[in-house]
Amino acid sequence: MGLARTQILVLAAGLWPSVAARADDVRVESDTAFQVYEVRSPGTAALLARRRLVQSLGMTWARPLDDDEGGGQLVPRLAASLRLRLDQDFGEDCLIDRDLCYAATRSGDPAFYQPLADDTEVDATEAWVEVNGLPLGARVRAGRHLRFDNLGFVRMDGATGRVEPAPWVAAEVYAGALVRSTSLAGSDAFVPQGDPRLDLDVDPERVPFVDPPDTTWLAGGSVELGRVRWARARVGFREVRESAGLVARRASVALASEPVDALRLEAAGVWDVLEKRWVDATAGLSIEPGRSVGVRATVERHVPVFDWGTIWAYFDRVPVDEARLGATWRVTDRLELGAAGRARRAAFEDREDEADLGVEGHVRARVAGFRLQVSGFSWGGDLGPVAAVLLDAARPLASWVLVELRASAWHFDDPLREGLYGTSLSEAAAVALEVTEATTLRLSLEHAYSRVVGNRFRALAALTFEVWR
Repeated sequence: MGLARTQILVLAAGLWPSVAARADDVRVESDTAFQVYEVRSPGTAALLARRRLVQSLGMTWARPLDDDEGGGQLVPRLAASLRLRLDQDFGEDCLIDRDLCYAATRSGDPAFYQPLADDTEVDATEAWVEVNGLPLGARVRAGRHLRFDNLGFVRMDGATGRVEPAPWVAAEVYAGALVRSTSLAGSDAFVPQGDPRLDLDVDPERVPFVDPPDTTWLAGGSVELGRVRWARARVGFREVRESAGLVARRASVALASEPVDALRLEAAGVWDVLEKRWVDATAGLSIEPGRSVGVRATVERHVPVFDWGTIWAYFDRVPVDEARLGATWRVTDRLELGAAGRARRAAFEDREDEADLGVEGHVRARVAGFRLQVSGFSWGGDLGPVAAVLLDAARPLASWVLVELRASAWHFDDPLREGLYGTSLSEAAAVALEVTEATTLRLSLEHAYSRVVGNRFRALAALTFEVWR
């Protein structure tokens, strides 16, 4: 039923632009990717053979509601967007030593059934209508849309309203239902980190870790004051509720200032009203005395917070502090160098703190028609040594052909899991073909090897189609 409904939406959206007036702006995007790969684990005889098709379709439409666009006056504008995504898995799971293949999505097979497995996923990532350019700089959006602020990502079915009567003041409010996998053409992309909620056709006692479907409501708003040239502040609030009660209640604050052209200051924090503690805090300073040199310093503090419905809520919530100091130097238009140092500390209550130090760097250059980037990092400390070097290269062979090469080498030694150490090597080659001005075909082959999992291969084909009118 979900796929049929989506096909109806696609058909309706395809007819949508045909009734638009000449002043309409229409954009259609389509991406199709097909992957072939296998997954094997050294600790089991299972083999996952995957043939995966991912297809997305996006359409946006906009038109002014008033033909008179002169005089410097705001003109109300109507816009709409619809984005659909189909993820279809044609693979199978097999036991090599028993020459047996099984379907993890078949609920009638209790020996192999996995309630979290899904061969077909249809996701409507966007489906909204918006009116902007209203008096007092107002804008109203209704439908399914993604929001992002200091409180994090959230996708909701609801409405958002914003007003900005002057460049130095703005206010915003929103409310709606959180999009879950149990929503119509929805997914769990931005839900709280708790137990999964699924509508299963099996006895709930067989899957006690899955909660029944529920509607999660959220509401919030924010106020902004000031100008970034001197100082601009933003204060926000969000509350999330379900039928069982309150899920989350958080407030946020953010500050930004550019007192001079070469200096930018930033700070932000998230306050958990229920736990009465800061769960996220960041601060940064950027100095760019010239176009060729830049320095940036940041400090961050994160405290993991989980939905009370998950087992993770019963583990220690260890605060993690990180700091980074880096610089970039644009030597010429064809050469850029960068380096940084990082530090991490995890504060435990019942034992000594963990500490790690790391360095990183990169080189970007244009050589013989190639766009090259070499980057790497090295960490050492309580989490064990880990280091990597990565190479990316791209060169157009013609106006319609682009060749890309990638390679990497990772060295790791996990102190918490015996036997998990070694060096992992990978390489990939890809070619992008511009079939038409609106169509691009991309083919790639990838290989990776490590002592732990052996050889891995993957083939990927992607077709992109984009049209403006």
